[in-house]
Parts: sequence; structure tokens; C-alpha cells
Amino acid sequence: MNMKAGTKSRVLLLVLGIFIISGCFANIPLTHYYTFQPANETVVTREHPKYPYVIGVETFEANAPYQQDKIVFRTSPYEVNFYEYHRWLRPPAELLQERVVKLLTTSALFQKVHAYAFESFADYSLLGRIVMFDQWYNEDKTASVHVGITYQLINPEEQNLVWSDTITVTTPTSSLGVVETIKAFELALHENILQAIAAIDQVLSQEH
Repeated sequence: MNMKAGTKSRVLLLVLGIFIISGCFANIPLTHYYTFQPANETVVTREHPKYPYVIGVETFEANAPYQQDKIVFRTSPYEVNFYEYHRWLRPPAELLQERVVKLLTTSALFQKVHAYAFESFADYSLLGRIVMFDQWYNEDKTASVHVGITYQLINPEEQNLVWSDTITVTTPTSSLGVVETIKAFELALHENILQAIAAIDQVLSQEH
């Protein structure tokens, strides 16, 4: 009789434990992951590329807050905050390298564009570091997105720095919704890369 009572008690405790655990999981908010739409740029029509060179896009680096998948937001220059349940599908540096390769390819400036993960030879190497990739909540109750990237264009054969600059683009968000914020990130990043490509074009046109 005691054994049956003990068995029933253990079963009841097990069932109770399952309900408690299920309740705990039910209260955990769902994590949402975000990425950018595929770049849908019109390829510049040229019979030949503007420059007969191969450019390799190195794996981009990122300052400490942007090395993870959590989306960063700030309410002041002194505090770094992270959305716990709103994250990038991949680290921002990976999204950035992919978009740079795509936009450089569609620009038709170079004979070939590749990421160094797949090939090693290049006449020029493009390096980059994310220094700002934040959503800012402003004192006037508005919000904006800031994307800052430091670029370096290097001639690997001569081991010299051809061009370097830090480009920062700010884009206001039309609302405080997360999807609208992601769209603002996308626009700011797009404009940032286009400015870098225009600067590279200008530098190369002066050299050749």
C-alpha cells in the first residue's frame, strides 16, 4: 500500500513539474529575427568594366557592440542597450559584406568582384569595420538609425593604402515599430555603401 501511495505521489509531482515548466516557457517572449531584402539594383550597362581589375571584399569587422546578433539601441551617447528578443538573422558584419559585394558587382566598375572566402587573388582589397550600427531614441520623441563604417582600399601587391574614410549615414524612422527600424537600417546601409563606391570610383579615376 505504501509503495502504491509513493508511486502516486511521484506521478503527481512529475505532472505538477511538467505544468510548471510549461507555464514558464509559455511566459518567455518569442525571439524575432530580421534581415534585409535582397539587393535589387539595376546593373550598370557597359560593354566592358570601367576598370580592368579584380577587387576582393575582405570579411568586415565590427566594434564590440556590433559583433553579436542583438540589435543595438541608445538613448544617450553614454549607454549601450540591446533588444533581447529582436535580433539580426546574422551578425551585421556578414550582412554588410554580402551587400557590398552585390552593390560593387552591379556598379560594373570592376572586371570581377568576389569575397575572399571563395578566392584569394585581387588587384585591390576592400576592408571595412562597423563603428556604428544603432537605433537612437531622441529627446524630441523621434527615432533615427545611424550607420557608420570605416573603409580601407588597399593595393595588396604594393601593400599601400589607396583610400580610407569613415562614412556615417543617418536615416529617420517613420515610426517606432521594429520593422520600420529595420527598413531604416537597410536604407542607411545602402546609402553608406553607395557613397563608398562613388569615392572608390573617384580615387581610381584619378590614379588611372
